[in-house]
This record gives sequence, C-alpha cells and structure tokens, in this order.
Amino acid sequence: MPKWSLHIIPQVTTTDNQQIFTMPILINSGCTNSVIDQSLIDKYCITSTPLPVPLDTAGADGQSQKVMCYVTLHINVKGKEHLMDVIIALLLLPCILLGHDWLILTNPSIDWRANKITFPTDDLEYHLKEGDKILAVDLETQIIEMMQLELNTFATKSQQIAEYSEKAKSKLTFRDIFPPVYHKFEPIFTKESFNKLPPKHS
Repeated sequence: MPKWSLHIIPQVTTTDNQQIFTMPILINSGCTNSVIDQSLIDKYCITSTPLPVPLDTAGADGQSQKVMCYVTLHINVKGKEHLMDVIIALLLLPCILLGHDWLILTNPSIDWRANKITFPTDDLEYHLKEGDKILAVDLETQIIEMMQLELNTFATKSQQIAEYSEKAKSKLTFRDIFPPVYHKFEPIFTKESFNKLPPKHS
C-alpha cells in the first residue's frame, strides 16, 4: 500500500486536565499507530498510561525506539471529534502524527494531491409532513417471535409424523410385516399365545 501524508491543524483536548491546543499535525497512512511527541507530554503535563506490552517502533529518523506509554486525547478535525489512544515516542516534526488507526476510526475522504480532507455526513435530515407516520420496530422481539414460530412449526410437524407413523404401525398385520415363509408361525406371535403357559413335560 502506498504511503500518503497530509498536513492539517486540528484541535486537541487532553482528557485529564482538559487543556486545549492547536498545532500542525501530519496524517500519514503508512504509520500504523498515531503518535505524540514526548515534548508535548512534558509541556502540557499530560498524564500517560503504561502499555501492557512495550512496542518496538521506528522513528522519523529511522532509529528504533521502544514505546512504553500512551495518552488518550480528543482530536477534532473539521468539527469531527474522536477519542483515541496515542502512543508516546520521540518525533522530529510534527509533534503529533495521525496514522492508519485514525484513518480507520474516522474514515475520511482525502484528496492527497489537493491537501484537502472531508468527512461523510452521518446526519440525515427528514422533515415530517402532516399524515406521515414513523414505524418503530423492536427487532429483538421480532426475532424471538420468529424463532418461536419456527420451533412451534417444527414441533407440530414432528408430532404429525410420529402420529402418522404410529397409525401406520397399528394397521400393519403380521403377514404385512413378515415374508410368506414365516406366515405359518403367526399363531406363536399372537397376543392369545402369550397368555398361555407352555405345556409341562413329565
């Protein structure tokens, strides 16, 4: 994937002491994580949080760095504000870099050549007219009712099959079930024969 970069000037708000500052920020699609320079953490006394597992990253100068902490910031770009975690590292310039994680979170439309960024609107306006109705559907209830209907239908069909099978069995005679060669033994398997004890042999 090609790496593209764009310079913007957003508004950044800290979550711990609500400090607000603006400065040039670089959007870089080739950077996996968004990064803030350690100097800003020191300047604004921003509270950081240790990472569960340290990260090995490469700085702007190509040198390897071990990232230990991150901060949570409100980042407002063109009126679109998002809360996100930003790792702390040593940068050259700019002091904040928005990476691929920010692009995935915000999903902006960017004209890289014209250096312009816009966000798709998610505010749909609709003015109700007289006589218009709003249909509200409880999806969870609907799904449960549909599942219950399916179960009831399945149970009814299963019951019908079982009843039909039982009726079919009751109509079959000994001669229907066994081949002709066994028909002469039918008296042995009749109900009357089970009520009689076999003859005694002296």
